[in-house]
Amino acid sequence: KAAALDAASSASSAVATLNESQIGKMANAFIDASHSKKQESEADTYSYDFMKANKYDVVGAYTAFRKLALLSEGSHQSGFEKMFNSHPDSEKRAQAIKKRAEKDGLWKDPGTVSIPTTKLTK
Repeated sequence: KAAALDAASSASSAVATLNESQIGKMANAFIDASHSKKQESEADTYSYDFMKANKYDVVGAYTAFRKLALLSEGSHQSGFEKMFNSHPDSEKRAQAIKKRAEKDGLWKDPGTVSIPTTKLTK
C-alpha cells in the first residue's frame, strides 16, 4: 500500500511540474492523433467500399490488418501512449472489416492468419 501511495505521489508531482507550454503540446498531440485516427477510419471505409464495388475480396483487408496486429504484439504500450497513436488499433480495424463483410454477406473465413517467417540470406 505504501508503495502505491509513493507511486501516486510521484506521478502527481511530475504532472504538477509540467508547464503550460508542455501541457499545450500534449493537448495538441492528442488532438492531432485523434484527427489522424478519424482520417484512417474514413480511409478504411473508403477502401472497403472500393473493394466491394470493384469485386475485390474484402477479406484481404481483414487479413492485412490481422497481420499488422500480429506484428505489433508484444509492444506493450500503456493506455497513455495509445491515446497519442496516429492510427487506430489494427485488431479493431480487422474486426470492423469482418463485421461489415459478415453484414454484406461477403465474409469467407481466411483460416489462421499468421506472419510467414523467412530467413534473410546474404
